[in-house]
Amino acid sequence: MNYSFLKNFFTAYGLSTVIIAVICSVCTMLLSKALKDKLAVQIKTQLPFLLAIIFQFAYDMIFVLHAFEFSESAFAAGILSGSLSVIFNSFILRIKDGEYIGLSATALLIEGLIEGVVPESCIAATAMAVESIIAKQSEEIEKEQLVNEIVNVLKVNTEGEFNEIELRKTAKLIVEAVDSL
Repeated sequence: MNYSFLKNFFTAYGLSTVIIAVICSVCTMLLSKALKDKLAVQIKTQLPFLLAIIFQFAYDMIFVLHAFEFSESAFAAGILSGSLSVIFNSFILRIKDGEYIGLSATALLIEGLIEGVVPESCIAATAMAVESIIAKQSEEIEKEQLVNEIVNVLKVNTEGEFNEIELRKTAKLIVEAVDSL
């Protein structure tokens, strides 16, 4: 990692977005540890995005002086911060477990979103399969068709533990999160 990488990273995402993502990452990890068995899988998956949107609106109220103006740009920045937070969490967990981090940022994001939905033994393979589906899709194909293909991959790997609605919600979250990157 060199200076130009960091410069490009902060230029692309903005310092405030990265700071909010780090704060969300820490909060998500703390809440996940504190409420380990009490949080449903879907809530754990959506928690970084919810926190990021709340923190982004708070940032806009305090520093941008958009008091109680819920702008679309703040919402989009919150989704981006949530996506970065999931990537940071996946990255940190891989470092903590001493695993190789050869995955792309997109695969790390997908891996973080399907954690708890897919058995741990096949999370990385499923994330890479979903990433390849997303990479092959052109922009002409509707998001709904992409969601359907992701649901099919998740169905194969969840061993029937989750119903179609839960898998569809996870797939939609994956598509929106990857789009925000």
